[in-house]
Amino acid sequence: MRILHLIDVGASTPGIGPEPGGDAALYAYRSLVAHTRETEHEICLIGGSNTTMSADAHALGHAMHLRASPGRIMTAKPALRRVIAECGEPDVVHCWSEQTLCLAHAAVPGVPRAVALLQRPTQYGAIGARWLPTGRIVRWRLGAALRGTALVVLAEQARQAWEDTFGGFRSIGVAPLPSPVELIETERDVNRRSVGITPDEIVLLLLGQTAAQADAMRFMFLLDVLQTSGCACVGVVPRGASQLARALRFHAGRRRSWRVFVSERPLPDLLRIADVGVCEGDRSWANPGAPPPLTSATLLIAAAHRAGVPVVAPRSLAVESLYPHEVAEACVAFNASLPELARKLLPILSDRSLLESVSARASAAAAAIDGLGFAAAIERAWATVRRAPASRADEPATLPV
Repeated sequence: MRILHLIDVGASTPGIGPEPGGDAALYAYRSLVAHTRETEHEICLIGGSNTTMSADAHALGHAMHLRASPGRIMTAKPALRRVIAECGEPDVVHCWSEQTLCLAHAAVPGVPRAVALLQRPTQYGAIGARWLPTGRIVRWRLGAALRGTALVVLAEQARQAWEDTFGGFRSIGVAPLPSPVELIETERDVNRRSVGITPDEIVLLLLGQTAAQADAMRFMFLLDVLQTSGCACVGVVPRGASQLARALRFHAGRRRSWRVFVSERPLPDLLRIADVGVCEGDRSWANPGAPPPLTSATLLIAAAHRAGVPVVAPRSLAVESLYPHEVAEACVAFNASLPELARKLLPILSDRSLLESVSARASAAAAAIDGLGFAAAIERAWATVRRAPASRADEPATLPV
């Protein structure tokens, strides 16, 4: 079976529409490939200049690149058609975001489609995009693209939300967490020195459930609290974080009393220099007793833990398989308020021995996730939409003269 994967690494516009698949989709793809070796995989990365960086960071030098500027993913439609014309029609086009699904539906509507969506459909609707004209267009396109598609999500809550919002799926299934792939071995100190970080400095990395929900302004407030408490650290903010301009103005107003790097590098590169991560999720404090759902944030936390970077996160994001007892004691906050996150960060940033112990336990817990269930769920989706091969009874008979 031959599968063509479409991953949007930056052609979507965070804040005004669906999020790109990005690093979370790339980690899930790598886990899937590792457990489906009998399947032929081809991958197209869609985006701008960041596609090359993402491919290199995730060891995907063989990936095809389709250029599309942010917010204009449909400009990649002619290029996708050319790829399929040159390489042949795949058995299934597997999409890793809402935008790539719409692209596949528009470019090659006759090819069977499957999609793994890492967020609930309300993720971008919550910020008002659905009520904008562009949001309504995206919603209409997505509804048409989902008809007849095999959909895979990561949580039962997400499955229910997609069923309530859209209909007409060929199938919809819930998959367990994919296995986080180990980082390619590099010299950690060399990577840190390349950006001016000394071995004795602690680096705190901001992670977000989506790019738009990685709030740079709150992160600056958090760094200010840590600095005031006598716990100096270097902050790293991804370029796609929200409120970035305001955060940098706040930093300048505080006379730059702590160091902050704003980076466009993919997550694997950032994990090579980070010591600790912090993830706020959607800052929801509702229903604290409910088990945390799996989302793209869970995939990013799993990748960080596999790389030995423990992530401080609220209970609403702390999946038990990634937070065994000692890691949970050190890293799981009651909620995403700044004082609560700072309360958890202060000990782990101040005590090297605690950090090393938690890092080892977190890495071991992430490595124990096998990813077989995730691969099986995706394969079931492919089987649902894949065209059955023609039987010999359908072949034309040649009769003797």
